[in-house]
Amino acid sequence: MNLLEIRNLSVTYRSGADEVRAVDGIDLDVDTGEVVGLAGESGCGKSTLALAVAQLLPRGAQVSADRMQLGATDLLTVDDHGLRRLRWSRLSMVFQGAMNGFNPVMPVGAQIAEAIRTHRPDIGKREIRTRVAELLGEVGIAAGRAADYPHQFSGGMKQRAMIAMALACDPELVIADEPTTALDVMTQAQILELIRRLADELDLAMLVISHDLMVLGELCDRAAVMYAGRIVERGQADEVLTHTAVTGPAHPYTRQLLACFPQPGAGAASISGIPGSPPDLAHPPDGCRFCARCEVALPECAAEVPALRPVAAGTTHVAACHRVASDTTLALKVAR
Repeated sequence: MNLLEIRNLSVTYRSGADEVRAVDGIDLDVDTGEVVGLAGESGCGKSTLALAVAQLLPRGAQVSADRMQLGATDLLTVDDHGLRRLRWSRLSMVFQGAMNGFNPVMPVGAQIAEAIRTHRPDIGKREIRTRVAELLGEVGIAAGRAADYPHQFSGGMKQRAMIAMALACDPELVIADEPTTALDVMTQAQILELIRRLADELDLAMLVISHDLMVLGELCDRAAVMYAGRIVERGQADEVLTHTAVTGPAHPYTRQLLACFPQPGAGAASISGIPGSPPDLAHPPDGCRFCARCEVALPECAAEVPALRPVAAGTTHVAACHRVASDTTLALKVAR
């Protein structure tokens, strides 16, 4: 069952005399109890999509969609009062830059308690203290640390505390925007294990946003890859984000993005970059937006916008590439 359902979502910002469509015609679903990853380079529209779902975009941003629903709630028409009731109680966020997301002059426990008190005013002080202790315990922080200030927490502990705050009112959907940014490798692994465990134990639906495909490959059930405001590939995480003999990423951008990360056993020459830069979304090119950077572009790529097509018959794995034939077979596998 789809908990979050998005159809044809677009977000436009005004930049001087130009309009920048940061998100352009996105379709995305997140099922109950499912972890979905959203990957792509910085500036591709991932965070804008997350803020559009939570209705937290800056003033002046224009949002349009055929449908954007959380359960039975229409997120496009809900009023301010409805949004206040929805946020944190049904939908919460772990914001990008969470390590700097706490008020430095308030104890961490008091900030988590404030979220509970705001959205559940009928709960007493003793119940709130108990709930804060439970939440900190769920993310591996001793209850006694609730009285500590943010500067007394390490980066990983701040991230855990931010996740605890996101869980404060038992939401149905948690959006985590770059939850492991600026953390060392060991702490990152711990945070990923924590997110996966909480999703399984609490039956949480989660949308995890990252530029790191290795993170999403380990954590997620399904994954989508964005480029220049559009989803270019979507499917099961093990199909989209790993190289195997039968399956693997079908879009050249996903393949080149994966090649930016070291492959175990591939030697020192296993890492490569993607030449060029993303297009100017104030004046996007015709056709495929990745065409100018693609190593295997066809003549039609410069003029015709590719649709998302199934990579193989009977699969939910789709890619927006002219090299994926419309008869649901892969016309030509991009060189690995």
